[in-house]
Amino acid sequence: MKKSQVTVYVIVGIIILVLTGLFIAKINSPKGDILREKDSSQVGLTANTESLLEYRDACIKEAIIDAITLHGCSGTIGPDASCASSTCVGSTCSDSCGNSHSGTKQPDCSCAANTCTDQTCGDGCGGSCPGTKDCSG
Repeated sequence: MKKSQVTVYVIVGIIILVLTGLFIAKINSPKGDILREKDSSQVGLTANTESLLEYRDACIKEAIIDAITLHGCSGTIGPDASCASSTCVGSTCSDSCGNSHSGTKQPDCSCAANTCTDQTCGDGCGGSCPGTKDCSG
């Protein structure tokens, strides 16, 4: 990840935190929260007002924790599939958030040119490649 990308993510994160703080301050202010009004003629709620407020607060807390967890896993938005390039085809790898990715690395038989015909060499993915070098001589 480039240094400039990290800076952008830091700025976006700060903006999200500031907006979240302003949102929470707004909903906690007496003017900004119609549910906190005690006049039942305006709200139409009496005994359930406090339980609605508790439910709302719990939902907001859960959403904030989920957002921090999602963006805190790998520092990127969305899954990080970079492990797939070093994982062989047919296998899977997991990123820092626990997401599974299919491997994209192909077996490599370039070692066969330097390996005698009666021997094999590893292909980098757990398999082997027959040698192609004529060593009878």
